[in-house]
Formats: sequence, C-alpha cells, structure tokens
Amino acid sequence: YLSPDGEVLVTLQRKTLDDPTDYIHQVNLASGVIVSVPLHAGAAWLIPILPGREPGAEALADGLRSGDDSVVDLIDRITGAPDSRGFVLTLGEDVSILGPGGAQHFNGQLYYVARGNSEIQPLAVDAPGNDIGFGASWSPNGRYVAYRREALLSSIWLIDMVTPNTAAPIAEHVVINQWGWLPDDKGLIYSADYSTVVKVDL
Repeated sequence: YLSPDGEVLVTLQRKTLDDPTDYIHQVNLASGVIVSVPLHAGAAWLIPILPGREPGAEALADGLRSGDDSVVDLIDRITGAPDSRGFVLTLGEDVSILGPGGAQHFNGQLYYVARGNSEIQPLAVDAPGNDIGFGASWSPNGRYVAYRREALLSSIWLIDMVTPNTAAPIAEHVVINQWGWLPDDKGLIYSADYSTVVKVDL
C-alpha cells in the first residue's frame, strides 16, 4: 500500500524460521526510515485483541487457520486516510461458512495506525458484535470510516474518527451490492437487495 501523497510505503513481513514474528512496516521513501509494528509471534498476539474479536479465532486458538499460515494472511484490507496521516486495516476474513447451526462468520477487527507511529489502535471498541470491519473506506475529507459487517446479509457501519471508539449502523441486514462515498462529503450511497439504491446523508 502506498500513501496517497506517495511518501510512505506500507508493507507486510511474514514470519520466518529465523524470526517467528509477523510485522507491518511503514517505509519512508525519502529518508529510508522504517517504523515497524509487530503483530503476532509464535502463538501470541502482540497487539490489542478485543474480547470476542480475535481474528480467525474460529479456526485455531492462536488466530491462524493452520500451523503454516502467517497472520498476514488474515489482513483483509489496508486503506489510507486521504491526507496520508495514517491507515486503517482489517484483521479477519470476509468469508462465511454455512453449517447445521446456520451461518458462521470469521471474526474481524478494524485497526488504525498513525503515520510514523509504531502503535496500533483498535477502532469501534464499543460497537457490539464480532463481525467488524470488512471493506473499510475513508470519506473524502478523512473524517469518517465506513465499513461492512458480516459476509451474507450485511450492515454498513460508520466511525467518526473524532470519536473512534464508537460506531453506528447506517444500513442493516440487507444484501449490499455496491457502495461508495459522495464526492461532496455529505454522505454515501449503496445499492441493496439487487433492486434499491439508497442515499445516506451525514
């Protein structure tokens, strides 16, 4: 991922035999300075994990799908703030499994990393549920982050980055086909249930 101003490259480093740690690196392309965020080492998370939202917890206790997988396989999306002040990533998988008990969703959690910072901050910590953060997208002015919950019937939730611990639903329990921000920062539109287009004002 390259920041919108073209100055910072965000890369992922998988665990190796010599170093069993997964990292996110921010590389300043002008200075060459690298700021690293360690994510996971061995069977331990090195970042804040919210109760009930451990990424991939349904697969294995350490959050990975198999012993050979790296935690970077659980990163669903990285998206940067329009002003390049930082980026949001989702740890989790956008998949569902239909079984005898109905649909089961892989946990997900949104995180924010400020530019040049080695700390990672969980977002929407006060929002209910554990299907958090798929398809996250910044508003053009950088104030809001919208994201989709669940992989079948979906909800679109909104985070105001002024108060990033909270989130509110703006569309719930519909089949979301496409959605996007209006260029004037006044809201977003989405198409639902294969037949309806809805505009949401902010």
